[in-house]
Amino acid sequence: MLVEQDMGLLWIEPQRLTYFGDSQSFNLARDQVIAIERKADAGATSSYFGAVQVIVTYRDEQGGEQRVRLHSEGDWTMTAKAASMRDLAERLESWQASPNALAVPPSSGFEVQRQNDALR
Repeated sequence: MLVEQDMGLLWIEPQRLTYFGDSQSFNLARDQVIAIERKADAGATSSYFGAVQVIVTYRDEQGGEQRVRLHSEGDWTMTAKAASMRDLAERLESWQASPNALAVPPSSGFEVQRQNDALR
């Protein structure tokens, strides 16, 4: 498994997810997104405070399945990080469940850390 880390911003728009980072970016149309899930990392201290990883599974341009983990950044406490991660997950799940609804105003962005999990 290949893990790459990057810092950047994620925008949730009505028909796409857009991420711009220091070294990578993606622009996913709604139909490319396969799943949005939450997964606790048993080895992470932050999971004791309720911080659960947000994982987006999508199809890339070649039709391959990819996963990316999103972590909120900029929180001073583990409790605040857990709340930010929950907020990010809820907004993404709402976006996926409601194709005709605007889950987040277009100008909203989340500061996130990206970890790309290459599936083999």
